Amino acid sequence: VCWHVDDLLMTQTEEKVICELVSSLEKTYGKLNVKVSNELEYLGMDFKFADGAVKISQEQFTLELIEEFPEPIDRIAEDPAADNLFEVNEPSEKNPLLGKEQAQAFHRTTAKLLYLCARARRDIRVPVAFLTTRVRAPCAEDWTKLRRVLRYLYRNPALLLLSLIHISEPTRPRL
Repeated sequence: VCWHVDDLLMTQTEEKVICELVSSLEKTYGKLNVKVSNELEYLGMDFKFADGAVKISQEQFTLELIEEFPEPIDRIAEDPAADNLFEVNEPSEKNPLLGKEQAQAFHRTTAKLLYLCARARRDIRVPVAFLTTRVRAPCAEDWTKLRRVLRYLYRNPALLLLSLIHISEPTRPRL
């Protein structure tokens, strides 16, 4: 059982065990919204169960993140960061501080990327870690680095964290 506030993800090889747990929880909390499926979304993560294996990704979360970004992301990047990732230049005429609205978008997007890289996209950890150091006073160069991470994600939003974990017996996942 994975439990986060009021969201639970349960898997078990014996359906009876899950039914007993759901029944017990309903006695305490009332009628629960239960979904039985081989494809589940839980906290922005996509789980697909088949043939004793599970695939975990955050494709939908990634696509929504890209769509919410204030600029269209319509080109790809082959990697999440350029060679100049760790270069920090002082604000200047060529590298102005971002305006309030753009700085808020930078902060919001970086926070979502932090969630994404902690769950399913470990391949963007280094640039996201750097971007988190820039949220207090982001400049135009930081915006470019953020956009590069998004272009990399646009290249392959469905990249899996795990592709196959063999389970001893097929399961019936429940939420």
